Amino acid sequence: MYRYYSATAKDETDEKTVMSKLNGQELLFKNKLEEITKKVNKFVSKPDGKTQETAARTCNDLKAYNPELPSGMYFIDPNRGCHEDAIKVHCNFNEEEDQIITCVPPAQTTSVARAHWESKVLSASSDKYFDEHHGLGSLDYSAEMTQMKYLGLLSNNAVQNVTIHCKERPVWFNQQTGGYESAMKFKGMKETVFAQTKDSKSSPKVLSDDCQYGSKSWKATVLEFTSNKYIRLPIVDFAPGMVSNGNAEYGLDMGPVCFY
Repeated sequence: MYRYYSATAKDETDEKTVMSKLNGQELLFKNKLEEITKKVNKFVSKPDGKTQETAARTCNDLKAYNPELPSGMYFIDPNRGCHEDAIKVHCNFNEEEDQIITCVPPAQTTSVARAHWESKVLSASSDKYFDEHHGLGSLDYSAEMTQMKYLGLLSNNAVQNVTIHCKERPVWFNQQTGGYESAMKFKGMKETVFAQTKDSKSSPKVLSDDCQYGSKSWKATVLEFTSNKYIRLPIVDFAPGMVSNGNAEYGLDMGPVCFY
C-alpha cells in the first residue's frame, strides 16, 4: 500500500527539519532576512493610500502609481518607517496647474479658543510664547513632527494660513498708533520666527486685518505664512504680544500646512 502526502504537508515537514538544525545565529539571520523581504515587498507593491498598510511615500508617488486617483484623503509615509506611523493627508491632484499639493490639517481647527488670555500670561513681554513660556497649550497637528520634517525635505515650498480672532485689541497693525508694537510673533520649526520685519522672508502676508481697529466686537486678521527651499512650517507656537487693554480677548484658528 502506497501512502500519498500532499505537497503542503511535505513542505511543512521539510521546514521543520531545517529549523531544527539551525543554531541561534542562523535563526537570527533567517528572521532578519524575512523582515527585509517583507520591507522589500512593501516597497515594490503598488500603494493606493487607502490604508496605513498601503501608504505611499508621498502624494506624488500615489499619483505615479495610480494616475486615475482623484483628489482626496490618503495615507502617506514620508519617513518610510513602519506603517503604523503613516499619516492621513489631503492630496490635491491639480491637473490644470500640473502641481500636486499635500496638506496636513491641524488636530483641531480652533487651536486656541477665544478667551481672555491676557489675564493668564506669566509676563507681558512680546517675546514670551504661548506654550513654551506661558504653558497655555500647544498647536498640534494630525501628523507627527518627524513626518512633517520629512515632508518639508521632500518639498520645495510650504504655505499655511492662520486666522486670529480678536476683541478690543490689535494683533498685527495698530491703526490707533500707526505701528506694530502689538503684533504677534509666530514660531516655525527649527526655532524660525515669523514676525513683522523689513525682511519679507520672515514676514507673513496680510490677507486681511480687521483687528487693527481694536473693535469691541469680534473681528479677525488672516495671515499667510510661506516657506521655501528649507521648509520651516508648520507654525508650532506664537507670542501674543503686548496690549494695555485689560479687556482684550483673542483666539486662533490654524489652517492646514500645505507642501508642494
